[in-house]
Amino acid sequence: MRTTIDLNPWVHRRLTDLARERGKTLSVVADNLLMEALTRRDMPEGVFIDPRTGLAKVRLDRQYTMEEIAELIDEDD
Repeated sequence: MRTTIDLNPWVHRRLTDLARERGKTLSVVADNLLMEALTRRDMPEGVFIDPRTGLAKVRLDRQYTMEEIAELIDEDD
């Protein structure tokens, strides 16, 4: 979809730099960054996207044992 938006000069400069570094168009870089930000915004607290894999991960307050995980799975059944 084609649209026009006004960008802060700093944002425009950063997008242009990123586009050049990645060998992509400014539109593609802006679209990707906006999609990432909006996806993150819609995720529950503690869930984040791993930048290396692109997969969702959960940030926990402590480590859980395999037994605790098995109990949680059994509770759902």
